[in-house]
Amino acid sequence: MVAVGVGARRSARRREPNHAGVGTQFDGLGHVGTEINGEHVFYNGFKLSEFGTSYGLTKVGIENVGVIFTRGVLLDVARYKGVERLDPTYVITVDD
Repeated sequence: MVAVGVGARRSARRREPNHAGVGTQFDGLGHVGTEINGEHVFYNGFKLSEFGTSYGLTKVGIENVGVIFTRGVLLDVARYKGVERLDPTYVITVDD
């Protein structure tokens, strides 16, 4: 558990340097909580002391969400602009 910023916001982070997958990420509700009276509290009032283990969280995991099936649209803005790739600082806007 890592304290982030001023206040008592908590965020669970992990590092996966060899992750080969590419795609979107849908986080579970155990990634962000707050500190109330010295206790880390998450979604629905769950306390870390009640559901946090050395192997992870036993509640509010993403495995409880179920199947999500949807579609997406990929826009090739670089091709539209006639360039091989966009500058890393380029911001895609509605005008594009």
